[in-house]
Amino acid sequence: MPKPRVFVSSTFVDLRYVRETVSNFIEEIGYQPTLFEKGGVGFDYQQPFDESCYEAVETSDIFVLVIGGRYGSKASDSELRNRLAKYNSVTRKEYLRAREIGIPIYIFVNSNVLSEYNIFRNNRKNKTIIYSHVDNTLIFDLLDDIYRQSLNNYISQFNDADEICRTLRDQWAAFLQLQIKRRAKNERSDIVRVNTFKFFFYRKRSGKSLAQLSRILGCEYEALSRLERLKASKSKFTGYHVRYFPECDFALLSKIENNLNCAGKLVAGQDDDFLALYLDFYLQNRGNIALTQKPRHPMLNFSTKVVIFDFDGTIALGEEGRTTWESLWVSLGYTVNDCARYHSQYRKGLLKHEEWCDLTLQSFTRKGMNLNHLRDVAQRHKIITGFPEVVNELYDRGVKLYILSGSIREIIQLSLGALTSKFDEIKANEMRFDSSGDILRIDGTKYDFEGKREFIKRLVKERNCSPMDILFIGNAGNDAWASQSGARTLCVNPTSTDPDNPKQWTYSIKILSDMREILPFTI
Repeated sequence: MPKPRVFVSSTFVDLRYVRETVSNFIEEIGYQPTLFEKGGVGFDYQQPFDESCYEAVETSDIFVLVIGGRYGSKASDSELRNRLAKYNSVTRKEYLRAREIGIPIYIFVNSNVLSEYNIFRNNRKNKTIIYSHVDNTLIFDLLDDIYRQSLNNYISQFNDADEICRTLRDQWAAFLQLQIKRRAKNERSDIVRVNTFKFFFYRKRSGKSLAQLSRILGCEYEALSRLERLKASKSKFTGYHVRYFPECDFALLSKIENNLNCAGKLVAGQDDDFLALYLDFYLQNRGNIALTQKPRHPMLNFSTKVVIFDFDGTIALGEEGRTTWESLWVSLGYTVNDCARYHSQYRKGLLKHEEWCDLTLQSFTRKGMNLNHLRDVAQRHKIITGFPEVVNELYDRGVKLYILSGSIREIIQLSLGALTSKFDEIKANEMRFDSSGDILRIDGTKYDFEGKREFIKRLVKERNCSPMDILFIGNAGNDAWASQSGARTLCVNPTSTDPDNPKQWTYSIKILSDMREILPFTI
């Protein structure tokens, strides 16, 4: 079950133990704390470290700011703004980013700092005062900024970390109660964000122009036109954020959805916000973008930088169409139906993935499975014609290569041989063996089914690219999840999936006999 992500922002040296206590409290109530010292921030070596912190703020649900006596180190993009040497600290910029994206913010100020702030307010022109509890009067400038805000500016003073925890517990309980009451009254926020891609898709599918729709709804043309424009962004795609989308009055959005027969689908913040179907349709059909091929938003300005392959049925074909798992079960004296039973129970939610692995391990151990069985299965699964040539061509072009599979890593490596070195990562289930070659355990992959979507989202961030820079190639239902990452998807030799479903597959090759047939899709 998803957990609310809580970003804890403060200077580190002076508030280290406060951060530790608050982090433990957040975990105890079942939320997920995000602190860099806890590994909650994935740092990108290709950019200043603080930029990764701001990106982590953008993926959080709640922001907690703790202000003590230190202002903090300068943000990487800050400059001295005037003779008073004003600059944004990393902590201050984290707060500004949270305010920009509109997540709930809870601010705690050390009581000694707050007392000196009151002295500062009454003596702004007196530059001779020496303050005992702050290292930089820019802390007071930050507090001025916070107090100027009319919304989302909850401030509480504290003397120790336990006070912060008690206040957060009370505030979050009250917030939950408020949401329950609002739900009971069927209240909705007056302002929501509209998914630009989906609005354009459903409007075009309805055959209505913006002018026609504005007349039907009795609203201004410009009010609708701006809903089809992405908000300005930096020169790079910085993550899956609803802040890319414009705001709209909820009453107007309801009218739009009813008229376009897509009730509940246009509000931003859903799993399919960046579905490749919508992004690609927008790129190919939206006015000047389609004509000039020069999209102004970095999310849409793409070229193939990453290709991700599935393995079973995509790269390798087994006897009688079997997957590597099915072949392994059969080689041990079981049937394909024995293999399918646990898969079915997992898909129905009757088994967790680790339970699936444990039951499989018990079955394999009873039959004395060892490394030789893996080698035998690897030999029986033939790499599709042209695959080595495709890998070498993409590698020489500088395209990054990955394998994301529900198969078995050891079998994939045995099958690929020397080609393995061309891939940045191979994500699949892994088997561990003892010194005699007998199986010890199965480590299940996190990157199958829904996990494929999550891996690609992570890759977008790590590679600092648009999701459309990524081409995913698969063949089955578990691969279809990749499309929800915004990556372009190519279905080859389909099984247990509909290759013509545009919400799952951008392209398809229904009978692929030579891997070189995919090359036109990698341009």
